[in-house]
Amino acid sequence: MKNLSPSQCEQLSTFANCYIEHPQITEIYDILDQLRFQHSLGADAESFLLTGEAGSGKSALIANYLSRFEVYAGSFAAQPVLSTRVPSKVSERNSLMQLLVDLGQNSGSRPIRNRSEIALAKGLVTQLKRKSVELIIVNEVQELVEYSSPQQRQEIANTFKYISEEANVSFVLAGMPYADILAEEPQWNSRLTWRRELEYFKLIRTIRESGKIEYRIDTEKKRHFAMFVAGLASRMGFEDKPNLTSNDVLYPLFAMSKGEPRALKNFLQYALMQSLQQDAPLDKGILAKAFEQKFKQDKNPFTMQLDAIDLSQIQASSSYNTAATNDEDKLLKPRFSDHLPLSMLLSKKPLKA
Repeated sequence: MKNLSPSQCEQLSTFANCYIEHPQITEIYDILDQLRFQHSLGADAESFLLTGEAGSGKSALIANYLSRFEVYAGSFAAQPVLSTRVPSKVSERNSLMQLLVDLGQNSGSRPIRNRSEIALAKGLVTQLKRKSVELIIVNEVQELVEYSSPQQRQEIANTFKYISEEANVSFVLAGMPYADILAEEPQWNSRLTWRRELEYFKLIRTIRESGKIEYRIDTEKKRHFAMFVAGLASRMGFEDKPNLTSNDVLYPLFAMSKGEPRALKNFLQYALMQSLQQDAPLDKGILAKAFEQKFKQDKNPFTMQLDAIDLSQIQASSSYNTAATNDEDKLLKPRFSDHLPLSMLLSKKPLKA
């Protein structure tokens, strides 16, 4: 394989950094804009819990939203949206310090380092007002569940409540699905008035009738997945966009990714690199070679007959058992459906459970 030319590297980089805004993301952006609009009205600040599995696109969603706002240097420069994350060592003090750092304050300076939590919170409110912050996005909030005690979570919730009220800013808590445990905190329960889960794509519809269960391909969900794949294909930089939405390619792409957006994009990025290196069109043959190189141990859906492909999709989100005594028993991974044969899903005689 040959090395990539500068223009090919740029083409690959452009695809790697592209972003597809599908309807679910548009709805989430509308909520973020609504929270900022309420701030401009001087209305009470509401908060938003955004959850999603790893790979669903939470961090990319946040990064793309932040890219809409110009960032200016200077302690008085406006910063409508502040993005932060849970500190590596969870505590009320460290959370306040992390927010100050992300606002551009030097947390290592003696005046800041020696302040009490109350003084830090008051100083943070002053800085938020000075920089006209309207929205605070806190990413990876599931770590508050994993690495803090109920008492610590209560302290942080109280602090965030104080900041929200005094600076009139809305909080967006973004994290894994089990971050919804935070909504059980009394200070957050009534304040998280907006809640959404960023989901994996799905193709299979379950029909329950007269005590029987049937499985079919959901045409509307298939259309949403195909639109997302088409959006990625259109950003690959080819004059002639690759056709990745025909059934013989679309179903193998779903079988490979199980509907996970990040897995899908990463695979197509690798396939694009293979296409550029081999001066070959990005077709089913390139996809088959890319799959073989990345997943040698798995059956290659791009070389299988269509009716031999099995599909599986996410069935239950990951969860966290706070009552478990062993650490390894606390985090429960997401559960996926059994592999269902595509031949039966497409059959006029649907697959029955």
